[in-house]
Amino acid sequence: MLRWCVALILMLGGWMAGAEAAVVQSHYFMTRDGLRLHYLEAGSGPRTIVFIPGWLMPAAIFRPQLEGLGEQFRLRSSFAGGFRGVKRPA
Repeated sequence: MLRWCVALILMLGGWMAGAEAAVVQSHYFMTRDGLRLHYLEAGSGPRTIVFIPGWLMPAAIFRPQLEGLGEQFRLRSSFAGGFRGVKRPA
C-alpha cells in the first residue's frame, strides 16, 4: 500500500510539472541534543505530505514533487541524518 501511495505521488509530481511551480524554501531546526537538521518546504494547502528520502538520497530528490504539488498541499522533505545539511554539535 505504501509503495502504491509513493508511486502515485511521484506520478502526480511529474503530471503537475506543467502547472505553476510552488516556491521551495530551505529551513533548519535544532534538536534538543544540538543536532541542526535541514529540510525543504513548499506549498500551503490544508493537508501536509512529508517526503522522507531513502539511504544516501538528499531531500532535493523530491524537488519536482514539492514544486508540482505545492498548490494543493503543504509539503516537507527532510535530509537524512549523516547527510549533507545535518550539522553535529562541536
